[in-house]
Amino acid sequence: MYVDLHLHLLPGVDDGARDLDESLAMARLLCERGYERAAVTPHIRPGFFDNEAGALREVLAGVRAALSEAGIPLELVEGAEHYLSPEVIELLLAGEGLPLGGTTHVLLEAPLEGPVPVLEQVAFQLEVGGLRPLFAHPERCACLQDLERARGLHERGVRYQLDLGSLAGAYGRAPKKWARRLLEEGLYSVAGSDLHRAEQGRKLLARWQETLIDRIGEDAARRLLSENPGRLLRGEALA
Repeated sequence: MYVDLHLHLLPGVDDGARDLDESLAMARLLCERGYERAAVTPHIRPGFFDNEAGALREVLAGVRAALSEAGIPLELVEGAEHYLSPEVIELLLAGEGLPLGGTTHVLLEAPLEGPVPVLEQVAFQLEVGGLRPLFAHPERCACLQDLERARGLHERGVRYQLDLGSLAGAYGRAPKKWARRLLEEGLYSVAGSDLHRAEQGRKLLARWQETLIDRIGEDAARRLLSENPGRLLRGEALA
């Protein structure tokens, strides 16, 4: 069974699920595609999505209750996609973010465009603060489309999450190319769906999963879709 650690399923809090009905539809779809656990990861990005941990936990509690009432066997754990900005890093260091499943692993989103010269410094700050950085979709972020830099950060403990859609070409040729390269280099620790809409999942999730399996084989795909995500939610270190 799979574990998804990147999912915009909470209703009405960001650019993901629009209402509770869509949240339930997304949950049903994940179960159909072999998922048993998922971390909800709404955006925390000041000025765009001004979400706070307490309010997001309340929304999550409501969705959990609705899943139980509907008989949908998907276990949801807390989390967020934390944008790489000074305000959000300060929030994380103050203990006001939402690490995945209550562990020390935090899902981070680097800017898609432009350089980030302080990337190594930020990673160090988080590590000193007792947090383990996990970067979402590095293949889509210009500052991480540098193999030497990606390797260097990985060697010092930073981990990467593949966006399944990137590998299937959902975001264009450059992210697809970098997703393949980072896979070849063995730099990904987990793979997430980054689903935002139920309709998106119905049309594409099966193909995205199959693309990963076809590319690296069932055993290696299981490591990214199940084994390592499970380890992460148990608070264990990732390879």
